[in-house]
Amino acid sequence: MSTEEKKIMRIALKAPDLGSLIKLAKEFQLDIGGGGPDRLSDGTVRMEAYTSEEMLEQLKEAGAVFEIIEDATMIGKERQKEVGIGDRFEGGNKAPRGLGRKE
Repeated sequence: MSTEEKKIMRIALKAPDLGSLIKLAKEFQLDIGGGGPDRLSDGTVRMEAYTSEEMLEQLKEAGAVFEIIEDATMIGKERQKEVGIGDRFEGGNKAPRGLGRKE
């Protein structure tokens, strides 16, 4: 990994109430990825978010409660290995298959 590349971490952020959770997400400009918060059985609120690895220390200093779910950068790189290479449509001689529109 180059020195300029930043790791992105997927975290589970917890707070005592929805207002506190939203405040943290806004203050630290967390990417919540379209998912919403869940209320846990103990009454706390949990939400998954994406943030830079550097931001984790700042979240800790602010008193945020979170757990790291995964290194999203690493997972993304692993998933990219699954992507095929080459021309699967053989230069237009083979039609695409599946449910998508074929134009």
